[in-house]
Amino acid sequence: MFSILRSQTRLVTRHTRRFVSTDAPVDVRVRLQKELLQARKARDAFKTNVLRSAVAEIDSKDKTATTPPTPESGITLLRKLIALRREASESYANGGAADRADAERQEADYLATFLPTQKTEAEIDEILQQLISAQPTVPADKAAMGRFTGTIIKAFRDSVDVNTVQMDVVAKRLQALLAQKASPSS
Repeated sequence: MFSILRSQTRLVTRHTRRFVSTDAPVDVRVRLQKELLQARKARDAFKTNVLRSAVAEIDSKDKTATTPPTPESGITLLRKLIALRREASESYANGGAADRADAERQEADYLATFLPTQKTEAEIDEILQQLISAQPTVPADKAAMGRFTGTIIKAFRDSVDVNTVQMDVVAKRLQALLAQKASPSS
């Protein structure tokens, strides 16, 4: 009886694997788990310790979160972990513990490899210029400019994977582009 079920299960899994798309971005949680497993198999103490602590932190935050975990929330949590390590590195460096500062910096750099590649300012500018030129007019008054900026930011979020940009950089670049556009006409 069990051998029949086992063979049927093998057939089902063998045939369903073909239809799974690998183009979808992998959640950072899954990537961290897989890397942790590989690091443990390779007996790499540094990677194992860093990944184990990162996975534990992310799991802890996911359990206490009020909303279900999403790939974006995983990347946000990973960015916070990296920022904490960089801050700790600076604190250790200011306190005279160069070895601990270096260790924290190495951990932050290793965790940063799991983040998606960030778009450059030139790429952001190009996308923003396309979105601005698609609008009929650029408003002059401050209230209308706020609505206009919100519209552009929303269109930017819809056209780009949000994980590949830092939205504060996008907002600064948009303000700079709008200032450039407003100054020649004045």
